Amino acid sequence: MPTLSEPVKINKPEYSYSPGIVLFLCIIYFLFSFIYYPVSSWLNATFNNYFACNFQKITGYPCITCGGTRSSYYFVKGMFADAFFFNPGVFLLSCYVAYFLITSTAALVRKKEMSINYGLNKLILITILVIFAVQWFVKLIFVTIS
Repeated sequence: MPTLSEPVKINKPEYSYSPGIVLFLCIIYFLFSFIYYPVSSWLNATFNNYFACNFQKITGYPCITCGGTRSSYYFVKGMFADAFFFNPGVFLLSCYVAYFLITSTAALVRKKEMSINYGLNKLILITILVIFAVQWFVKLIFVTIS
């Protein structure tokens, strides 16, 4: 216990998670990414775009996650340039999830809990959100011009 004259160290908050839960969520994300795009493309072709984006149907403009399904699908298939082209925000989010997939698998193999630094993750997520916003504004500008 520090005395009054000693400085107190304040650690950045860290959270411990079970690596099995994180691994399960990452696998679900990538399975959904791999399966959803081909199924939704078939449904849209079969039912005359009934399952297309409702935001774009109503407003005529792309939504902030426009191209996200295709981006995550191409990421899972290993076509990273195409994934980045369709939606850079979803591409970076997929990279983030892949990082957690690798670290949670390593923690599970080592039989340790996963420790996640809150400050660093907050910075990464804010960066991804800013990239989502920037790419959306770029798409809005090009949609209104064309």
